[in-house]
Amino acid sequence: VVNFTNNSSNGTSYNWVFGNGQSATLSTLFGQTVTYSEPGTYTVSLTATNGVCSDVVTVQIIVLALPPPTIHVPNVFTPNQDGVNDEFFVETSFTQSIKLFILNRWGEVVYETTELTSKWNGDINGKEASDGVYFYKYELVGINSNVLTGHGNITLIR
Repeated sequence: VVNFTNNSSNGTSYNWVFGNGQSATLSTLFGQTVTYSEPGTYTVSLTATNGVCSDVVTVQIIVLALPPPTIHVPNVFTPNQDGVNDEFFVETSFTQSIKLFILNRWGEVVYETTELTSKWNGDINGKEASDGVYFYKYELVGINSNVLTGHGNITLIR
């Protein structure tokens, strides 16, 4: 999404050409908001006229592809209330949603979330989980709509 501002003066008609097949002709100085759905270089022009004179300004807009989602998952956490590394959480970038499941060694889900900023404190149903290795699975949907899935192990040490 790109916002364009019209800073013209003394014009009575304004013709926008956005380089993506869209255009607009206005009689006011209102700016325009245009969505570019594909990466590329677009030439945008604004022609301001007042019946006698006209002037054109042109600018190039470079639209980059949205980056893929990324994830960083730690491999150990220590929920021992010492204020350091007490919660398990994943760090993501360029992500619009997540599904995260943590399972015990028997494949039972002990924690799940769809919140990007959620943290597991090492409790299961209000009781401290046992030390050991837990399995996690995730599915991220990126801001570019790409899906990233994965799994791994997390070690809980008290």
